Amino acid sequence: MADFNDPTVNAFVNEVIRPLADHVVGLRASLDVRLAQYTANVLPKISGLPNADIILDGAREDGRNELTVTEIKLFVAQLEHLRDLYSGTDGTAASQDRTGAQVTGDLSAPMVTPRYPV
Repeated sequence: MADFNDPTVNAFVNEVIRPLADHVVGLRASLDVRLAQYTANVLPKISGLPNADIILDGAREDGRNELTVTEIKLFVAQLEHLRDLYSGTDGTAASQDRTGAQVTGDLSAPMVTPRYPV
């Protein structure tokens, strides 16, 4: 395999790709922790609630839309899907190049768009 050296490509890799990859690695680690917290602490409390119930988290006072149980569950499902895409456990083929960078998943798959602003 031949090496490639081009100033435009190098600049893009260093200024865009590598910083984004660092964010993805951080996001992946955060998702593991936050999803474990959800499973242990939140899911047991909301699993018996009607899906249309609104979570009273103070959103109205902050000027944000309130969330229903369904919206919380759907968002968590999206986060689980995202985690699985980056870990290669979503059922898609994963490949690894000589640098160890892993490419996996179908990032074009539609995700549910929440009705609340992010």
